[in-house]
Amino acid sequence: GRVTGENRTGKDAGTYQFLVTPKGRLRGEPVPVTIKVNPRNLSDGVTIEASDVTYAPGNSTPKPNLTLTYNGEKLTEGSRGSGRGDYEITGYLNEQNAGTGTVNIKGNGNFNGSIPKTYTIRPKDMFGTSNIQIEEIASEIQYNWGDPIEVNPSVRVDGYLLTKGTDYEIKYVD
Repeated sequence: GRVTGENRTGKDAGTYQFLVTPKGRLRGEPVPVTIKVNPRNLSDGVTIEASDVTYAPGNSTPKPNLTLTYNGEKLTEGSRGSGRGDYEITGYLNEQNAGTGTVNIKGNGNFNGSIPKTYTIRPKDMFGTSNIQIEEIASEIQYNWGDPIEVNPSVRVDGYLLTKGTDYEIKYVD
């Protein structure tokens, strides 16, 4: 941007030109002064908060709500291609299972650099308020000498088919 005058200031990262103009008892041509304002690295003074999320079967990426602030001002999400926003989300790691997920954040405009932020993915309470369906399980089976008794139901939560051994387990109860 081009900024002239005594009390005008630039607000964004970029290159600014100022004119130093003689005044009063001095004479001469204005002298241009160029100042480059570099973007601030996200790791330098930017606060990042990420909300916890709950694992949701069928939702491949439970995304946290992010709040980024610098000097008390909330930063805005955007993308480098749009020319808007202070940061963009460039990816998620381990976002499909309960535990810890990581979101990768990259600076835009007045901010640069990349920084990871971890967040908690809480397990879903399968038997709480969810709509659980257990199908394809017989209430009676025929005894076969020496054969183990196996139960292989189809279990769905909110319509999403769960995977035995990953999402649930079956244990015999005496």
